[in-house]
Amino acid sequence: MRTRGNVEMKLQALAFAALAMMAAAMPSFAAKVQSLLEQGSQALRQQQYSQAIAVFEKATRADSSSAEAFFKLGDAYYQRAFQRGTPDKADKDDAQNATEAYEAALALDPDLKAVTNPYLLHHGLALSQQALGRYDEALSNFRKATQISPRNPMPNLYAAALRWRMQDFEMSSANLEVSVQRARKARMYPALAKLVRTNALFTDLLAAPKNQVILESYDAVAAGTLDEREARARIEGASSYRDSLTNERSRRPAALEAPQVDPKVQEALDRANGQYQAQLFHEAIASYDEALDIDSRKGTLDSIQRTLVYSKMGASYRQQGLAPEAIRLLERAVEEVPQNSEAYYELALSYSVSGRLALAMSALSKAFDNAATLADQRKTLLLARTDSELEPLRDLPKFQELIKSRAKKLSARK
Repeated sequence: MRTRGNVEMKLQALAFAALAMMAAAMPSFAAKVQSLLEQGSQALRQQQYSQAIAVFEKATRADSSSAEAFFKLGDAYYQRAFQRGTPDKADKDDAQNATEAYEAALALDPDLKAVTNPYLLHHGLALSQQALGRYDEALSNFRKATQISPRNPMPNLYAAALRWRMQDFEMSSANLEVSVQRARKARMYPALAKLVRTNALFTDLLAAPKNQVILESYDAVAAGTLDEREARARIEGASSYRDSLTNERSRRPAALEAPQVDPKVQEALDRANGQYQAQLFHEAIASYDEALDIDSRKGTLDSIQRTLVYSKMGASYRQQGLAPEAIRLLERAVEEVPQNSEAYYELALSYSVSGRLALAMSALSKAFDNAATLADQRKTLLLARTDSELEPLRDLPKFQELIKSRAKKLSARK
């Protein structure tokens, strides 16, 4: 019995010794993983992406339960994937590896309590998923980044760019506006506006007239030429004003309804209108030309329909910086229907950027004269005050008198 007791005591002693050795080794093991994370982070700061990836891979093998190690690995792959800037140009293999590493970190730590920067994880994951064409998942992660950092304007800006790519133009503008509002609260608006206008990730947003209006309106607020209420009214009216040619047909008196449009003409018009709404201006012009060419033999478009086509073609040319072509089409639009306020306003913009200031002033005055409703007159006034194309007019006494008199008339009619 004594021998058996001695054996049990020895086994217990060995077990305690093993536990002690394991306990002693744990700080050393943790220190090793931490050392690898620090080495990888240093390589990443020096933009040595491949070296950082190799070190973080070692860290994940050393501790496969470390969410932080997988987050760091994902971040390294993400940064290497996006060396050329945009999701379209990202390396797809690296984006895939980044996505897998980020998702592994989330699987290990769903609440990201052990991850040093949860915002960056969702940001990097969203852009990596976007590069892979996983747009809905990317939007979900942009939303999560917003929840983590609710004052940060960037997640909504990235979401605006993605929704633009998805041709969800209404939500793209909504995301941009939220981003602008957050940037203003954080006193970051000038930097954000510059980013949208100069960074390849975001410059496509400016193809949408409403997005231009959003930035121009808050530029004016920052400059003190508009107040917050006027900016909001201008933005809310942007879609209906800039796209009013789309809806003009539905507002026409019944007596002006045209005969049945030839199916081939209508097909070309429908295609052109879709391209115009998608800001594909070059393609829209070609489709409108096709519709007019077919109708020259069919004769089913009336003057109202033709003025709408000429107006949209002119606006499309102006958006591409082709003012002479814009003027040619817009002059035809007002010849067809002299009451076309929107065409006169587009003419004012095109004349102004061409340096034909007297004609620009005349067209602007006619835009006011032919604005059919009080709401249209207010929109015209708000646009005239802030559209950048009219900048050459703003120091002219006639322009100042026109704006002052129109504002006075509108004020009297409130």
